[in-house]
Amino acid sequence: MPGTTDTPFVRPPGLTDEMWARYRDAWGPLDVAGMERMATAGEIARAVLGLASDDFPYQTGASVAVDGGATAGRKMISPPMGS
Repeated sequence: MPGTTDTPFVRPPGLTDEMWARYRDAWGPLDVAGMERMATAGEIARAVLGLASDDFPYQTGASVAVDGGATAGRKMISPPMGS
C-alpha cells in the first residue's frame, strides 16, 4: 500500500518543474504526518523488492503500508494550486 509517490501520475498537468517542486514540498508536511514528504519511486520499489525477497518467506496475503506515516491518523490535505 504505497503512499503518495513523486511520479508523473501525481503531478498536476501544466506545472513547471519549479512549480511542482514548491507544490510537492508544501504537500508533504500537510499530508504525511511521519516523514512530511512524498515518497520517491525508489523507496516504494525497495519495499516491494524486500517483501519479494527471501527475507519474508512466510509472509502471504498481507497489506503493508509504505506511506511514510500518512495512515497514522491525519486526514489527507492538499495545498492550494499556485502556492
